[in-house]
Amino acid sequence: MTASPETRAERRFDELQSKGQNVPYEAVLKNVQERDYIDTHREDSPLVKAADAIEINNSHLSREEQFDAVLELVHDIAKKI
Repeated sequence: MTASPETRAERRFDELQSKGQNVPYEAVLKNVQERDYIDTHREDSPLVKAADAIEINNSHLSREEQFDAVLELVHDIAKKI
């Protein structure tokens, strides 16, 4: 599962707001982008997608749509077995 930095920042921003934390969206986005850079550029065990990974971008999917997308993949793979 992946989502754009903007979508992840928006989700995190909404979560923080619901907890009463008044943080600017721009600060949340910057934090997400910095964490992404650190995670993908660290020397020890950088975060990389496996060559055979199936990527689902959930930037514009509801939880139900995400579930349906994964279920469809599982069905497709099961048919090949």
